[in-house]
Amino acid sequence: MPSTAASVAFGSRSLTAVDLNLAGWVKKITGMPTITVGSVSLDQDFISQPAEGDGASSEPASIDRLLEMLDRGDFDLVAVGRALIANPDWPKVVRSGETSGLNAFSKELLATLD
Repeated sequence: MPSTAASVAFGSRSLTAVDLNLAGWVKKITGMPTITVGSVSLDQDFISQPAEGDGASSEPASIDRLLEMLDRGDFDLVAVGRALIANPDWPKVVRSGETSGLNAFSKELLATLD
């Protein structure tokens, strides 16, 4: 299990076999609004385990599970980071359902930010 809450990414289910991530558990236990974050719509965590790659690049991935969890109220908001760097129009594209055109993230994109 990761050593800090910040390292538990959106898709992580390391806390138990129940289909909740960290934001889901915090909301369930406290009743407070929560925000999920971490590799939203990307296939690789930013900070990966050694066997999983270096997190330097990630391909677009399905958000179906994210939407299911959001619909059932596991968390209240979703924070999107790297996917927005690669796709500044990410909200518009996702809303339209045309996610097949999303660009992959690579760490080289960070150099383009001013």
